Amino acid sequence: MAEPQFTVDAVLSDARDAVGLADFGDTQFLGPLERWLQAQRDEARMSNEGRVVAFRQASQHLQTRLLIEDHFARYPEIAEERIEAPVFVVGLYRSGTTKLHRLLCSDTRWRYLQTWQVMYPAPFDDILAGAPDRRRDLTQQRLDRLARSSQGALDAHPMSVDDAEEDWLLMAQTFLVPNIGQHTPRYSRWLEQQDATPMYRYLHRQLQILQWQERVNGDEARRFCLKAPIHLEFIDALLSVFPDARVIFTHRDPVKSIASNCLMMEAYQRKYVDDIDLIELGREVLHKSVVGLDNSLRAREAFARESFFEVTFADVVERPLEVMPDVYRFVGMDLDDHAMESLRRGDDDGERHKSSARHQYDPARYGLDDDVIYERTRGYLDWVNVTVGVDLRE
Repeated sequence: MAEPQFTVDAVLSDARDAVGLADFGDTQFLGPLERWLQAQRDEARMSNEGRVVAFRQASQHLQTRLLIEDHFARYPEIAEERIEAPVFVVGLYRSGTTKLHRLLCSDTRWRYLQTWQVMYPAPFDDILAGAPDRRRDLTQQRLDRLARSSQGALDAHPMSVDDAEEDWLLMAQTFLVPNIGQHTPRYSRWLEQQDATPMYRYLHRQLQILQWQERVNGDEARRFCLKAPIHLEFIDALLSVFPDARVIFTHRDPVKSIASNCLMMEAYQRKYVDDIDLIELGREVLHKSVVGLDNSLRAREAFARESFFEVTFADVVERPLEVMPDVYRFVGMDLDDHAMESLRRGDDDGERHKSSARHQYDPARYGLDDDVIYERTRGYLDWVNVTVGVDLRE
């Protein structure tokens, strides 16, 4: 492809040309898009290949918006879909959110997002008229590119087309959430000052179209079980849009979570840059972790305690089935023998398919020190010690 131009007109035109549509709907995203494009020009320090990857991602986000708006216009009943009492699994990156989420999703009573759905929430064609659905094939192509460009990323976070996956990519369509793997701190600081409510309204809109697609295919209505570590920073906005949501927080020693996240972000950055500044990476991962933890503590003070449930990394890894009765009581669902057997099989399957890579968590590689991390997260550690009754420091 030609040298990508990181301008609003260029990326909008590319998206329109790709899908043959013109209506993006609510244009609130244009301001954040301009700031994101500015970050690509001024901050990201991308390689030539990285520039192509970033431009393609922006165009894909906008293509999704076009397709979603087209479907809402043609099928106005989508707007009537009710997203009732969703459950969100939230915590620092690398704190057990994926394992817990995928274990819950082994219970077929939950509706969850598969990788192909978060990459392509709206069909490219009118599948109701019998057009073939290409989204699984396109998702596999993207996963293959990720495996080639970011060695280690799929070891840290294994993905396949039909796996339960987090909803970060759905939120990325708004350009109100940082692109993981890019070093754009000024853009991230700007994002921290923005109202995240539009991001969650658009997430709600995408959940509506995903639920509608399954309903017209004969699937019964089920509660969503969702997951993304990025929610940690925005619990107040999440609950303003999903007031009946239930939030399950995972807790792990922040030194381990942050060092492991640095390792994963290092792998993801290889998509964009030739040379990675590991010290800058460590500084940014620590900052975003502290912001997320502090924001989540403030949200706990502002909302009813019954909206939240706390579980430790040790519980998730060492005794996940033992905590399931408490989790199900919290979300208000029965845990009968059939459901428990599904969870047991899901736990066994997760053990068989978990990454075989041995990760070395070394914060010093990223210019970080255990004592500094503990000092920056002292308020969070004290809260967990008092409220959950656990000292997370290993």
